[in-house]
Amino acid sequence: AAAGNIDFDSLILQAQNYCGRWAMFDAPRELPTPKPRQAFQVIHKPLAAQQYVVQLSPGPSATDADRYAARLLTTIIGDDSGSRLFWELVDTGKAESASIGTQEYQGAGVFLTWLSCLPELAAENLQQVAEIIQEAEADGVTEEELTQAKNKVCAQIVLNAERPTNRLFSVGNAWIQRRQYKTHHKRNCLFYK
Repeated sequence: AAAGNIDFDSLILQAQNYCGRWAMFDAPRELPTPKPRQAFQVIHKPLAAQQYVVQLSPGPSATDADRYAARLLTTIIGDDSGSRLFWELVDTGKAESASIGTQEYQGAGVFLTWLSCLPELAAENLQQVAEIIQEAEADGVTEEELTQAKNKVCAQIVLNAERPTNRLFSVGNAWIQRRQYKTHHKRNCLFYK
């Protein structure tokens, strides 16, 4: 990989010199559909003052078009600042942190819900997390929430693109996951408009 002010023709010559004789071959990879299962596990750490809860559930994969909607939805419901969970649990002091995020992988994706709070508030807070999710499922989101989420995600994309390694990682990941090449990732925000 290369970034910055480079001599592109020289870079191509170097790549051909070091890699040009490599023989092409297929390297197929099986991606069986994940089979989620329900489980509950408690790990007791006597020194911990807070109770930490992590919930995982299936989400859209890196090639699923629903990954855009999932990112916006988790920003509205569970971003670590300014989301429904933030205002109901963190801002009120009921929890140290409460968030929902999404992560996409090749052939699978996950929604991750995170909560940390005093142990005596954990059950009540988990119930409130479930109610907030059920409310969003039943009533949807507002136009204002959607606009704010779009702006937040776009700003994050632009800020992440400031570092060359992030730009190159995004380009490489888009190619590996979806066989897409996008030269300017600031354009990714256009899908939100």
